[in-house]
Amino acid sequence: MGKISVDHEPVVFDGARPKTLGELLPLLLEELERQGRYVTSMLADGEPIHESMLNKDLDAFNAIELKSLKEDAFIGDLIDQKLENGRNFLDFLKKYALASLTLPYSEVFGKIDLFIQQITGLIDAIDTLISFGQKHELPWTNNLIEVLSTLNTELGQLVTYAQSKNLACMSDSLTQLLPTVESFIDILPHLKPKGI
Repeated sequence: MGKISVDHEPVVFDGARPKTLGELLPLLLEELERQGRYVTSMLADGEPIHESMLNKDLDAFNAIELKSLKEDAFIGDLIDQKLENGRNFLDFLKKYALASLTLPYSEVFGKIDLFIQQITGLIDAIDTLISFGQKHELPWTNNLIEVLSTLNTELGQLVTYAQSKNLACMSDSLTQLLPTVESFIDILPHLKPKGI
């Protein structure tokens, strides 16, 4: 039988032990959620857990480890990470907007995957912060909902321009994203839970 731990503490079961990883994870995740904790990592034998592992018998693993943070600490870490990532994304966005005016369409379109990856991370962070804000009825929640709505509208326009290969409008659309992203980055430090 492999070792199962959460935050370096061994897991003890009341009653029958789950047989597969797919049976174990919902139990652990439910308990962590009940405690107001967010999962930061899930490893099986030192590797990130992925879907193909879920049907495996627990005895097939030497160690299963979950790590978590209290909700406030998780949100604080997320904000710190998104501040740094957001500043880097702003630099990328400025350069990408300029490149869309000066480079051939094939080169501009070649960087769209990187753009989508970075903007998706930003949108995911906003979604998480909105959920946190709604759960705790925090006053800044509506501001983030507006930021997310604006981002989604602007991204919709950008996709339309990219599909029609309209580089001038695409550049304008990228430039219009700048103030929205900047406003999100500017308010991030003020969203940190007190005491973090």
